[in-house]
Amino acid sequence: MTTLTTNVVEARVRRALRHKGQVLRKTRPGRTWAKVDFGDYFTADHRTGDPDRRHIDLADLARELRVLHPHERIGK
Repeated sequence: MTTLTTNVVEARVRRALRHKGQVLRKTRPGRTWAKVDFGDYFTADHRTGDPDRRHIDLADLARELRVLHPHERIGK
């Protein structure tokens, strides 16, 4: 099992989403209202910035986009 950092997986997801016209966003620490509304991660339309999907689990999205392989997992 290969352990990847969160930053590596975020970069992979961002590259995959770019081809779909979307961006991955991460809420800032200390912004409790944003965490409640959006969760830790959310996707947004590249042009308008409008949120598409909220409360995203990074590992699930990475597997859905096929950028996190079965033998890989997210570490710290």
